[in-house]
Amino acid sequence: FKITHAAGDHLTATEDYAIAADFCNFDQNNGSLTHNCIYRLAAEETGENTGVFEGTVSYIMLNNSTAGGSISGEHDGNDHEVESHLSAISGDAVTVVLMDSGSGTDSIRVVYNDTDALQVATKRGAQLDTVTHTGTVDLDAGSYGAADMATITIVDADLNQDSSVRDTYQNSSTTFGVTITKSGSTTSTEPFSGTMTIIETEADSGIFVGTFLVPDRKGSDMELTYYESKDAGGSAVSYYDTATIQSNSGSISLDRSVYPVPFIAADLREGNNDKTGQDEAGKVVAWITVEDSDFTGDTLTTTTSGKAGSILVKLIEGSDTTKIATAGSATANAASGSTVEELGPLSEIEMGTSVYEVSMTIQYDQDGGASNVTPTSGDILQVEYVDTANDAGGTSTSYDSSTFDLRTGSLSV
Repeated sequence: FKITHAAGDHLTATEDYAIAADFCNFDQNNGSLTHNCIYRLAAEETGENTGVFEGTVSYIMLNNSTAGGSISGEHDGNDHEVESHLSAISGDAVTVVLMDSGSGTDSIRVVYNDTDALQVATKRGAQLDTVTHTGTVDLDAGSYGAADMATITIVDADLNQDSSVRDTYQNSSTTFGVTITKSGSTTSTEPFSGTMTIIETEADSGIFVGTFLVPDRKGSDMELTYYESKDAGGSAVSYYDTATIQSNSGSISLDRSVYPVPFIAADLREGNNDKTGQDEAGKVVAWITVEDSDFTGDTLTTTTSGKAGSILVKLIEGSDTTKIATAGSATANAASGSTVEELGPLSEIEMGTSVYEVSMTIQYDQDGGASNVTPTSGDILQVEYVDTANDAGGTSTSYDSSTFDLRTGSLSV
């Protein structure tokens, strides 16, 4: 090692000088609680001729955090950077650095030599037991929705290593972390892509808070872990709090249970079965409604632009089922070739309701992709909605159906 001292006006390179130095040592690999150090307290007299001398002694606990690694908390908390905590080892206020609580012979002890009137020197001292604290960790809610702001709170006085500033810690494998696990999966991921920092609420509070945006992982479980360096019993333990990212089951419905059968232009007949000559086709408009509280925006989409939505519209003719439209894409597109019509995004009927709708026009010669189909009396119109995050956190499919029907009219004179 090398000792460097300030240059002096009367120091020469040809003389020998005595240097008094105190050495502090900690266990190299934390395998034990070895810690030997002398802290020199320069007590100051409270006033002239009082004979009363005062000084203050405080202590801090080392923890699992270090700024020496990229994933280790980014706080000079352990023995790797202990020198930053040994700046106050002399003067009228000293700070003792500890690795665990101490009592009896391990207590912090202040000793001074008292020379009495008979010139007899006697050691006099006082000591105080030190303690470690059991921390707590909490999420501010038991369930969250996607895009909610989640707040974590860690309370542990041992993390308050500098009472003059607000200490900060980053998430790591030795400090704290948040993971999200999808229902039915064993793979966990973090809810944020980078680092997260918790900050002390006040300079000497020992209460640390941090916030993060809850990702769109509906139906997943979220777990917050705090890696406690030393609890009140001196043991390294982990504490947890859990929450869920709430999901709700959605449903789909048609606006009518029975629709009239569409017809082509000039298909209406006179009493003698002659065509009327009218040129208006009898198209049918069906409204599709999806209700799903997991969606909170102005529109509901299930896929991105350029891809067909996952909401399906089908025509069932006896044993034959034909897809005649899709809905839920970010953009609407007309039928083309073997691709059926895309109805596009569903619009919220009233802000804040999570009820969305879109309409579809069904005609006599309806595009069915590979071939056209004609709805007739007794055929069934079916809609299908796949909910990828139901109230159980899984995937479910809901349906609704209506029939096409011809009704016998009546005439009275």
